[in-house]
Amino acid sequence: MNLRRFTGLLAAGTVAGLALTAAADVINFDDLQGQAPVPPGYGTVADWGDFTYYDASQPPYNPNSPPCRVYSYSLQTFKFGRDVVVEGAYFSGYGTNRGFLPIGFKLYSNNVLVHTSATLDLGDGSGPTWLATGYSGVCDTVVLTGSPGFYVMDDVTFYEAGGYRLSVRGTCPGTVTVEWNGATPSTQQGLVFGQSEGSTTIPNGACQGTMLGIQGQVRLVNSFGTGPNGSGNVSGNAGTSACGHFLQLIEVPSCSTSNVDNIP
Repeated sequence: MNLRRFTGLLAAGTVAGLALTAAADVINFDDLQGQAPVPPGYGTVADWGDFTYYDASQPPYNPNSPPCRVYSYSLQTFKFGRDVVVEGAYFSGYGTNRGFLPIGFKLYSNNVLVHTSATLDLGDGSGPTWLATGYSGVCDTVVLTGSPGFYVMDDVTFYEAGGYRLSVRGTCPGTVTVEWNGATPSTQQGLVFGQSEGSTTIPNGACQGTMLGIQGQVRLVNSFGTGPNGSGNVSGNAGTSACGHFLQLIEVPSCSTSNVDNIP
């Protein structure tokens, strides 16, 4: 891949309304009704601790995907029971303007803390707002930092460990290498650019309805084969306008998507 082409397309305009369904799993709680503890195993999560779902209207505790979302009154912990890569979730509620703590992720693997995320301050009441974990490694347990009972969580997004994975390395502006593994061997894949992490849905075409994990000026910037082993890499020059933004891969025709990684 020639990333000169990539950086040139950054100024070429956006694909309006683009959003994809990723290879990521999104737990939206929307097949649940009423209010009750989230059952063990729901969404393939082994243990939801004391998280409770509910579907009643209660601003500013608004769901990102109506009608359901979840809250915790004490533990703020859920356990997958296996290795996964957690991308993030949406949060609503109150923050420091009302005397409540910012929200953050603490990720554990085999009872060892492996990552602490940035935090999200919901201020005087806001949401739904995306908070990324900022971690591409595996974990099995998620602990939230915040004031229990004064925020809700929705659309928890994660990937199975060992799946279709993307990583971006190098120095921007300058030479950047896009690496992938876990793809379907000998298929086509597209490289998609977005200004930030979030969600966008592809409005038409072969992968209509697929949700991506990026948003903001989302566009397909290049395409190339996955290789005979479903892994490989491409390198090129990335300009200043690309730095700090995000890339994701999507296979065609399966419409499977990789994780999201930033251009360093």
